[in-house]
Amino acid sequence: MKTRRVLSKIFSISSLLLLLLIPTAPAHAAPQVEAALAAPTVSTGTPFTLSITVSWQGDADQYVIVPPEPELPEGVEKISSSFASSASTGMQRMHYTFLLRAVSNGAYTIKPAEVKYWARGEDKEAATESREITFKAVQFALVENNTTLVVIISLVVLAGALAGMVFVMLKRKKARQQKAAAVTTMSERERAADSLQHCRQCKLRGDYAGFYQTALDCARMVAPQDTALTGSLAAMFEKVQFGGFRPPAEEIERVLRQLEKSSGWLIDGEKNNGLDYQKYCK
Repeated sequence: MKTRRVLSKIFSISSLLLLLLIPTAPAHAAPQVEAALAAPTVSTGTPFTLSITVSWQGDADQYVIVPPEPELPEGVEKISSSFASSASTGMQRMHYTFLLRAVSNGAYTIKPAEVKYWARGEDKEAATESREITFKAVQFALVENNTTLVVIISLVVLAGALAGMVFVMLKRKKARQQKAAAVTTMSERERAADSLQHCRQCKLRGDYAGFYQTALDCARMVAPQDTALTGSLAAMFEKVQFGGFRPPAEEIERVLRQLEKSSGWLIDGEKNNGLDYQKYCK
């Protein structure tokens, strides 16, 4: 009896192991249905696509699929439809594409798309369905579907406009500065020319104190860095004004030539003035 019980247990264990080791036929999952739009917002009057995909794991002839026909809400019309199938690593897919168009603005809901099918070797019809789809039709869907992009573009345009304004303001400021510098330069030229002319007139009148005073002012204007020149003119001005010193004509001519060289005002007008002065001296 004991031996029989042992043999019975061994037989039971062996049977269980055989059941575990014997491969069983794989169970095929029922087809799945997915419906989708390219974007949640469409442009009114512009065609858009509704995609319905039926997929299952198994052979291509595992199921007989009845093509779905979406139930469209009022205000949405079907333009055309197309079909394509694909397979990848045992996954079968059937793609149904519907070209639709919303005729007026508003919010719409497409009811779940029902797909009927038969499993191979069975006569019983089964059905599955997708989720419902809600969308909105507006005049310009591109703006609403790409809000972030529109914001970025607006910021870029705004930054470009601000940069352009800053550039224009800086350019105008630079132009004003250049104009002011040109006016200042012209004013300095005029003052320098007047000083040189006044020096010549003082020389003609024999006003040596006035000559050296004007020459000192001119030197400080056109050659402020030449301390030797301004120092010698200041010393000579004191000697002439307070010491009664009468400088020789050669000294007067040397000072005039040095001032003309330092100022660089040997323009046609100044040359003409010099020629008139030489002609007068003769």
